[in-house]
Amino acid sequence: MSTAEKNRAYNNALVQKAIVSAVIVGAVIAAVVVLVAWIGFDPLARNGAIVGALLSLVVTLPALIVAYWGIAQSPLIMLGTVACTWGGKMLALILCLILLKGETWLSMQWVGIALLFGAVAPIAVEGALLARTRPKIEV
Repeated sequence: MSTAEKNRAYNNALVQKAIVSAVIVGAVIAAVVVLVAWIGFDPLARNGAIVGALLSLVVTLPALIVAYWGIAQSPLIMLGTVACTWGGKMLALILCLILLKGETWLSMQWVGIALLFGAVAPIAVEGALLARTRPKIEV
């Protein structure tokens, strides 16, 4: 195995570890938000937190496709994978939020809280992990 291949494998492993860690952190934080809503608030809050937690998974889980399948492909296919997973998750998220608007069985505030914490926290975790690692750059 050449040095370039070793560096690529090392960098791919760093990206995969960061994304898996971010998804796990997001799922745990979303579960904590659901637990807080379940214990301390009314059923509308609980329902909203559950929906928000599920939507946060819609936002974070496609990154695993990119990390494990897309990263091993050519740059053009990787670009297509990133664009399609991003576009797909945004379309799904927007459609779900439009369909849920005005529903009386859930609290949209709790949907937003769970979605915010469950989807934004993983981005911070992934960024921090990637910033702390030292990818080997091929020049």
